[in-house]
Amino acid sequence: MKSILKFFTAVMLLAASFGVISCSDNEDDSPSVTATYYGAGAGTIDGVNMTITMKTKFYDNKEFVIDLTMTAVGETVASYSGTFFLGTYTGNPTKDGTVKMTIAKEYDFEQKKLVDIPSSEREEESFVISAGKAEIGEIFDDGSVITLQKQ
Repeated sequence: MKSILKFFTAVMLLAASFGVISCSDNEDDSPSVTATYYGAGAGTIDGVNMTITMKTKFYDNKEFVIDLTMTAVGETVASYSGTFFLGTYTGNPTKDGTVKMTIAKEYDFEQKKLVDIPSSEREEESFVISAGKAEIGEIFDDGSVITLQKQ
C-alpha cells in the first residue's frame, strides 16, 4: 500500500510541476505602441480633390505603421482605408527631435496589397517632432502639409 501511495504522490508531483511550468506568464511577444500621431488634411493631388486622415504608430521594436483613410472626389468617388506604409525607424518618437523612417512596404493599388520596396530603392525620410507635432509636407499639389498631433 505504501508503494502505491508513493507512486501516486510521485505522479501528482510530476503533474503539478508540468502545470507550474506551462502556466507561467504567457508573455505577449507582440510589439507595443510607444507613440501615435494623428492628423487630417484636404486638397488636390494630381488635380483630384482628396481628403486624407493619417495615423502613424511607432512600436518599441523600432518599426512603424502608417494607416491612411483617403477619399477622392472626381468624376467618381473612390476611397481607401488601411495600412499604407510599413517600415523601420531610428530616433525617439516620444520626444521632440528627428525620427528617421525607412519605408519597407507600401500599398499597391493595382495588387490591392502591401508590397515590398526593394532595399536598393528605399529612402530615409525625416519625421521632425516639435512640441508634440510633426508635419508631413508636400502631399497636395499646392505643397500644403498635414500636421500630425501626438495622441
